[in-house]
Amino acid sequence: MDLKLTGQRALVTGSSSGIGAGIARVLAAEGVRILVHGRDEARAQRVASSIVEAGGEASVALGDLSTEGKVAVVMGASRAGNMGQAIAARFLA
Repeated sequence: MDLKLTGQRALVTGSSSGIGAGIARVLAAEGVRILVHGRDEARAQRVASSIVEAGGEASVALGDLSTEGKVAVVMGASRAGNMGQAIAARFLA
């Protein structure tokens, strides 16, 4: 599949496990640079590492999205990486 996303960047929220991790991996396979998001550092790092091992690019942003202040921290991390596209896989409550 070619979604014509090569070179794009995506913050995939909730991507440290489950459907979010799957979305991150599919996007990475399409050439998207991924910012893996979650609250558990070890799980988020495992997903990022699996993307890198498969030939993709990934980094990790940790944070809870239950309050505006916490969202600002995650968004700050995405801006620091010049993330151009946000894909919400799920919201953390």
